[in-house]
Amino acid sequence: MKNLDIGNTFLKFLQPDMAIDYLNKAVEEEPDNGEAWLSLGKCYLYDNDLENAEKFFKKSAELIPDNTEVWLLLGIICKDMGRESEAIKFFNKTQELGLEDDELFRIIGFVYCAMGKLIEAEENLLRSAHISPDEAETYCLLSHIEKARQNYSKAENLLLKALEIEPYNFDYLYYLGNVYYRSRDFERAIRLFQRCNSIDDGKFQVWNDMGLCYIDLGDYERAKKCLKRSMELTPLHFRPYYNTACVYSLTDNTDEALEYLEKSFQLCSHRVCKLVMKDPDLKKLWNEPRFISLFLKYCDKGQNEENN
Repeated sequence: MKNLDIGNTFLKFLQPDMAIDYLNKAVEEEPDNGEAWLSLGKCYLYDNDLENAEKFFKKSAELIPDNTEVWLLLGIICKDMGRESEAIKFFNKTQELGLEDDELFRIIGFVYCAMGKLIEAEENLLRSAHISPDEAETYCLLSHIEKARQNYSKAENLLLKALEIEPYNFDYLYYLGNVYYRSRDFERAIRLFQRCNSIDDGKFQVWNDMGLCYIDLGDYERAKKCLKRSMELTPLHFRPYYNTACVYSLTDNTDEALEYLEKSFQLCSHRVCKLVMKDPDLKKLWNEPRFISLFLKYCDKGQNEENN
């Protein structure tokens, strides 16, 4: 799998911190690939680093000048930086290239959602829905906002509305299952994930989330099977390894728990370091000397460097 494809997979799930290394490699490998520069710029945009995002989007625009998205993203940056006249110029450019108003507002809404600016995101998505009320993607994006606000009932209703329009859309089914998981309706979540697998059983996130449901239901054998399949499909994501460590910790298999936990540290130490001391599923490991050693090895790098 190419670095650009791996990076874009992480970006799809709004994980720019995990995407950025792969996308930096992608632009090194293919410096004339405008799509790679566009994706790298999104990493910085989603992290609210507007200056670096603008730099990479301008590079992308030089290489793929007919891409409406890159001009739209430049417009969003200028608007957020108070450069209104430049923003208008870029927004006009997208319309010259044929971008319709409803899609313009929908993309702006998605970007603000990725940046954590939920009010601005909602405002633009509602505009898009007003112009094109039969566009399912808009309702799906609005559901992400409600899920971020922990309004799971509203998120569910918005996804059901999207599925009325596109009943077999894999992503909408998956997101609905995730809403049920977040609201602790594990049985319904599993049924949705099984529907997803009946459409395409090759998505790591579905198997991972189904494994989480089985963990919460106390069915650890099924959880391990789901998480194993998730690892097979995407061996570079830390989540299924971390969740498998939780299963083994909960079942008093310390050696196996530490083995999978170290693998998750190796894949994404900055994420795992934020999780391990707060996760009750790993509580049985906290006083284990080997766990403390792992934590210091991967999470105390800055302090170790200072001491050296």
